[in-house]
Amino acid sequence: YTKRGAVASVPWRIPRVLHQTWKTIDVPAKFVAELASWRKYHPDWHFEFWDDARNREFMAQHFPQYLYDYDGMSAIKRADVARIAVLHAIGGVYADIDVAAARSFEPLLRAAEVARQGVLLGEENMVHAVLLEHRSTWL
Repeated sequence: YTKRGAVASVPWRIPRVLHQTWKTIDVPAKFVAELASWRKYHPDWHFEFWDDARNREFMAQHFPQYLYDYDGMSAIKRADVARIAVLHAIGGVYADIDVAAARSFEPLLRAAEVARQGVLLGEENMVHAVLLEHRSTWL
């Protein structure tokens, strides 16, 4: 922003990096089609894969002040925190490995850049709460 509150003319861009994560580098074969869909619709993007070990290394390097608390979380909560930390530090787009791209995100990202805004799209179903957190009700 300038002194008068006008938006500066500095280019604002969401990096064309797709981040995905899984417990280990051995991703189940049932997710191959979903993973391939992102490369199909985003052939010029950079792809980063994060497993639990790499997530912890990232947290230790970039957010060491939170590492004790991070280590005390359940595995699914650590994954949630790590993806937010990665997006904060690196930028880009995060997609769960069980989500397929139906089309390119380029038009959406270009519109966000014109507006100088981020984009958050999300959907989480109750199955995760039951299976991953062993809860029958949310929170």
